[in-house]
Amino acid sequence: MSLPRPPAGINLQDNQQPEITAAIFTTWTLAVIAVGLRFAARLLSKASLWWDDWLILPSLIIQTAQSFICGVWMVKDGGVGKHIWVAPSSTDTVFYKGLFIAEIAYATILAIAKFSILAMYWRLFNAERSVRISIYSLAVITMCLWLMMFIEAHCHLNPRTTFIGSAVPNIVTDVALLCLPVRVIWGLHSNLSQKITLTSIFLMGSLATAISIVRLAYLLNLGLTSVDFTWNFRQTLILTVVESNIVIICACLPCLRPILSLVRNSPTSSKTRSNCDRYPLAASSSFSSHRRAMFCGKGRLNHDDIIFNSLLETRVNEHPEEVNISNHDGGLAVHEMKSLSPERDGA
Repeated sequence: MSLPRPPAGINLQDNQQPEITAAIFTTWTLAVIAVGLRFAARLLSKASLWWDDWLILPSLIIQTAQSFICGVWMVKDGGVGKHIWVAPSSTDTVFYKGLFIAEIAYATILAIAKFSILAMYWRLFNAERSVRISIYSLAVITMCLWLMMFIEAHCHLNPRTTFIGSAVPNIVTDVALLCLPVRVIWGLHSNLSQKITLTSIFLMGSLATAISIVRLAYLLNLGLTSVDFTWNFRQTLILTVVESNIVIICACLPCLRPILSLVRNSPTSSKTRSNCDRYPLAASSSFSSHRRAMFCGKGRLNHDDIIFNSLLETRVNEHPEEVNISNHDGGLAVHEMKSLSPERDGA
């Protein structure tokens, strides 16, 4: 295409392609490690894999494709990171094809990662009816936001309005996902340090929300009328891919506590007391033999079971009419728990 002369003061030797590639593949490597550690943690704690674990895999696969498209193809053949006047001749075709693919991949990665997070919330917190309703609602909203990517438009909008319309709902759902477990955690019958630790783990996802807000700011200030789009778009491209990687990492962080316990060499269970003594409610006959074995052994408990038992004790104390409780070996045993769904036993 025919280009005007470059404005005065532009250094055509500017090149941020190495920085783009480094940012994309550094965070992608961390995402791969986080997913690997997530599965290692589940195996270490002898917990069964569930939907939240399996859902993170397609998110990582799509993110791998996006990272190579944006970090290699759009950089090498699309000219992103250089001024348009020194970009390769294939820039026009490659840039816009890559941008189209990256936007769809971005929305899909975020949607699947959020479904993984919601599945994890269901596995941990589904005893509360209000939490179940919140999970269903967020799942429907997330699906609708993803489907919007494929609806054919029939009106002309300001591009900045489009940016706001797609980014703001994503940020709002991010905030809702962060807030959902906090209320449940602070209602647990556990000490303050445990509540703070668990809250901190779940709120680490705020990093992805912060990146999403910064990305929106860059989009709103993007020079849409400038011909130098390969240079102007560089920061937005980095933030788009980095946010996708960070979302995957944050979705895995709450599952990594068994790994951290192993590294610190500080088992969460007592060496002298069995877990049945410490968590008598969860050792009752109403739960599967697998869960009772995990609680009654003297080994390490994973944090899923600690959260589950705390939720159970909270429910028993607040709604005793829903359970049939009797003394059993010096502790309380729950023979029936109406509000806990059967999925818990397979978690």
